[in-house]
This record gives sequence, structure tokens and C-alpha cells, in this order.
Amino acid sequence: MADRPIITMPKQSTPAPKDDGEDLVYLPGEGDPHSIKWRGLEFKANVPVRVSEKDRPGMIEAARGNRFFRVGSERNVDEPRGSPANAMEYRAHVVDWVKDCETVDQVVVHWAADRDLRTKCEVGQDDISFLGTLVEPKLRALRLKDGLSEMEVAAIWVKHGCLELPWRS
Repeated sequence: MADRPIITMPKQSTPAPKDDGEDLVYLPGEGDPHSIKWRGLEFKANVPVRVSEKDRPGMIEAARGNRFFRVGSERNVDEPRGSPANAMEYRAHVVDWVKDCETVDQVVVHWAADRDLRTKCEVGQDDISFLGTLVEPKLRALRLKDGLSEMEVAAIWVKHGCLELPWRS
């Protein structure tokens, strides 16, 4: 009888130890710098930095009591969000509301309602083009979910005063 190779299951690797860290996010107020150094770490505005309690004892708890920091990935729902003041803030504003839209009509209503806000924030065509890359897939998914044709979606845009998709002009 010929020797047959023996097949063995590969050893299962042990899972990596659970990270005991938290994301800290610097939330500057109006007129505050866009980046800071705190306890030896550099923080940029609204960019999470992973901090481990083991490596930086007490830092996570100190951030919890600091109004300029958010601990964890979830935004505090009680935290008021001001109106955007510039094009970059307007981009974040659109990202916030577009993820909560459940119908094509909601997206178009938001977009139309922001007309004056886009002017105030000096939103340019490059910003509009960028936002199109975010809004267009959401519109497509909602259109398919609701079973709407492209003509029906176009009619919704026209109903709200938009004669063409802004990012396609």
C-alpha cells in the first residue's frame, strides 16, 4: 500500500489581545487651533487618535471631563452641532444628513433647503463634485429600494427647484 500524505488542519492562531484603548477626538471651538499637542500626543481637529490606558494612564478619563474631546466613536447626541461656516464644514454637514435619509425625496429636500447655506459657506464646484460622489450612490440605492425610475427621480428634483443634478453640470 502506497504511503498517502497525511492532511492536518493548520493550527489556529490565538486571537490578538483585546485592545483596551479608546478613540479620542479633538473638538475645537470657534477660533481654536486646528491641531494641538496634549500629553505628548498630536491631535488634529475631528480626527480620532487611538489611546491605550496601558500606555497613557489617566488620559482617557481626563478626556471624558474635557469639553474639547470626545471619547469613543459615537457622537454625543446632546452635543449641539452648529451651522457650517465654510465649504469643508458644509461637506461634513452633508455627510451627516445624507446618512439619515431614507427616501429620494428626503435627499432632494435637504439639498434644496441648503441652497442659501451653500452660498454662505462659499461652496464651490469642486465641493459640489466631491459631494456628488457621496450623494449619487445613496440616491441610486434609495431609487432602487423605492422602485423609482430615473424619470421619477428627475421629477422629484424638478419639484424642488433643481433642474439638473448639481454635480453633473
